[in-house]
Amino acid sequence: MAKIGIGVISFAHGHVNAYCQTMLAAMQDDVQLVACWDDDAARGQTQADKFGMRYSPHVEDVLNHP
Repeated sequence: MAKIGIGVISFAHGHVNAYCQTMLAAMQDDVQLVACWDDDAARGQTQADKFGMRYSPHVEDVLNHP
């Protein structure tokens, strides 16, 4: 079965990190974190690196990711 791709729009609220950690730990066979955007580029890139996903400075890239 193909994994469900998850995109994250902003890491401004701390609970998003917990959601990402939970998805990777509990549902790793079913989901994949694929892309993220954040209005703070440094924060977005840091979290992208942490969770193994692609950061984009353009929210449209995340919304339009296949």
